[in-house]
Amino acid sequence: MVNNKLVAIYIRTNTTQDQCSLELQKSNGLDIAKKISGQDVTFEMYMGEGISGIDSEPINFQRMLHDIHIGKVTAVVSHSVSRISRCTSSVTEFLQQMKKLNTLFKSVKESENHSTFVNRNSFIMKTIRKHWLQ
Repeated sequence: MVNNKLVAIYIRTNTTQDQCSLELQKSNGLDIAKKISGQDVTFEMYMGEGISGIDSEPINFQRMLHDIHIGKVTAVVSHSVSRISRCTSSVTEFLQQMKKLNTLFKSVKESENHSTFVNRNSFIMKTIRKHWLQ
């Protein structure tokens, strides 16, 4: 359990009209945050609304990374890895940063713990297969 620090819930949609997806990502993210830190979890939503995950770096994603680097955030929850980025090298870099900074990353959709070497590499390979080999 992660205590006394902030859990970041990162949500992103490709369009500003996708309100249902935003609400679902918020709800699912909060459920996972509560599992990580308990019912009284302290969390912050970082939203990338109407932003592509292919070639952009949303300002709230950068703000979240800053908060992780300064030690404000101890865990990140996202609906799926594709919300972080659709670029495999960017996801790999993100997961490496999380490990280096001792920050837990949980994906609602993929629902694995990405803190160990084996799980992280397995997760990356599954992501590559899912997004590139369809």
